[in-house]
Amino acid sequence: MRQAYWSLISVATSPDETLLEQSMDDMIAPRHFSHCTDILRQSLMCRPDLTVETLTPEGGVTGFGTEHECQDWDQLMSWMARWESYGQTQAYNRSEHDHHRHQ
Repeated sequence: MRQAYWSLISVATSPDETLLEQSMDDMIAPRHFSHCTDILRQSLMCRPDLTVETLTPEGGVTGFGTEHECQDWDQLMSWMARWESYGQTQAYNRSEHDHHRHQ
């Protein structure tokens, strides 16, 4: 998403540059950007961080000093590798979408 954002900013701020969807790298193409945006939306809506941030004496929250419980990233990546091609044929090209490339 960062790559797509900066590519679009570059085009938008340069009068001499154009960007055609057909010539875009798959990682910054609108269809991939939409897919990644929807994954983030689902993550926020379906698996939100429920850590409570306590009120300050003034009645607000800062979030500073609040500990969050993170997931084991290696365990998550291992689980994804096992299941992401479930039900796909052998002809399926896994290189089309590489979750490790997003890091």
